[in-house]
Amino acid sequence: MRGIILGGGIISGDDGKRYHFSLQDIQNLEGRSEQNLEKCEVDFEVDESGEKAIAKAIFITKSSTSVADSITNSLNDNSINSIKLKAYIGIIFSALSFIPFIGWFFAIAGVIVYIFALIGISKESGCKSIIFNFVVSAVLSFASTIIISFSTVSAVVGSLSNAGSGIVAGIGFVGIIGFIIAISALYFSYKYYSLLSEVTNERLFFYAFIISVIATLTIFIPFLGILLAIISYIVQIVAWVKFKEIRKIN
Repeated sequence: MRGIILGGGIISGDDGKRYHFSLQDIQNLEGRSEQNLEKCEVDFEVDESGEKAIAKAIFITKSSTSVADSITNSLNDNSINSIKLKAYIGIIFSALSFIPFIGWFFAIAGVIVYIFALIGISKESGCKSIIFNFVVSAVLSFASTIIISFSTVSAVVGSLSNAGSGIVAGIGFVGIIGFIIAISALYFSYKYYSLLSEVTNERLFFYAFIISVIATLTIFIPFLGILLAIISYIVQIVAWVKFKEIRKIN
């Protein structure tokens, strides 16, 4: 039977009758809240075995939500397929961050969408620290890259301009701070990938982390560091494709 959701857990059927329903009986809820279901057109089966006829096996055939609401619903959908899709988009956008002029947009959008994927995993697994470890590792990695790059360039310029020993020492000190921050980023990245591997029961996530660490250590070896970084990206994508469960952890 077809009908329209009136709100408050009630569907108005084509037969003129009203049927109660629960959100659990909607097969393609996709993260929609009860408020967003009003005026949605549905197809459903009628269960008359109880005192009151109720709607079961409900499928939304036409949504009443706007484009913005649809995007919000998709971002809030915590099904495994939706989480995978958000992770794919996040990884692809991050890879596009190297495009001149518009790369920053892809970088920011990629991180945001990827975090929504992790929010879904966090909610389904009960692991609250997975997002924290990811965000901290990302922020520290970015900060250490900026600091180390600045100190390296400054050291080269200083050596060419015969800078004083005090300036050179200062540049060296800044470089040491950048190195310490990089080690801290590595620790939080380790925690993030360990948790991600545990809750998804997919060890390839942790292998991707190990390869990325080796890639970082060999970045100054021609082609090897870049090749390993690409392999790390590929392994991580395969891990997202392969994982099939989200486990509850304390």
